[in-house]
Amino acid sequence: MYHLRILKNLRFLFLIIPVLLILFQSSSAESSESKNSTITAIDGISVGHYTDTENLKGCTVIRFTAEGATAAVDVRGSAPGTRETDLLDPVNLVDKVHAIVLSGGSAYGLDAASGVMACLEKENIGFSVGK
Repeated sequence: MYHLRILKNLRFLFLIIPVLLILFQSSSAESSESKNSTITAIDGISVGHYTDTENLKGCTVIRFTAEGATAAVDVRGSAPGTRETDLLDPVNLVDKVHAIVLSGGSAYGLDAASGVMACLEKENIGFSVGK
């Protein structure tokens, strides 16, 4: 009788240990998932996004510190809409970017960069032209 009780307890342990391991692993996975593993985990990079669900439009801005960041571009497609990407050519004077705007390629999408430029200019960030 005593041996049967021990066997039942052992069987219970063999059933509960895998369950506990699964629970422990899932809680560990959740804690590692809550850790920031996005581009904003890099010091000096911040990201903002807005979605207009009524008109199905959106805009994402990746912003860098006042020192800027080295950037490059590879434009592909039959009709790409870009703004000031030619400045990134190594033969040109501009060698840093302070923001990258991702938007639709329409004229309105491209003009979203004007608001970002105005914000940077207000903060005296960027390549000075004039004044």
